[in-house]
Amino acid sequence: MYDEAIIFFQMAIQLDPKDSWAFGQLGYLFNEKKKCMKMPLNPYKRLLAVQLDSKTAWHLYSWDIHFRKKQMFDDGIIFFQNAIQLDPNSRAFGELGFSFQKKEIYDDSITFQKKAVQIDPKYRWAFGQLDIYLMKKKV
Repeated sequence: MYDEAIIFFQMAIQLDPKDSWAFGQLGYLFNEKKKCMKMPLNPYKRLLAVQLDSKTAWHLYSWDIHFRKKQMFDDGIIFFQNAIQLDPNSRAFGELGFSFQKKEIYDDSITFQKKAVQIDPKYRWAFGQLDIYLMKKKV
């Protein structure tokens, strides 16, 4: 089932390389199938070159799991910085802060988690991450 869907979305991307929904679904399927460690040709890198608008950028957030599983935090930083340019929302800032935290760059982690909380004061995950970063910075 996943293999057929993956092939379908790969074909959709070939037909329309700017289809953010297809890229997002492909990321989701790779994560669901637990194939992140074996993903071919890193299709997410093509996302960085695609011009998207803020209405379509939200489809890309399934890729955060990919960056975490592969521990590709430098790529995650670039990816979410670009996402913020398209759509400066709390999740993008939170994921950017998380990527900096994994690289042990706590000042930037704190900055971006604070920004996420400013945008959405009900974003509990960002509050939790902010608490972790502040504790790690004190150590």
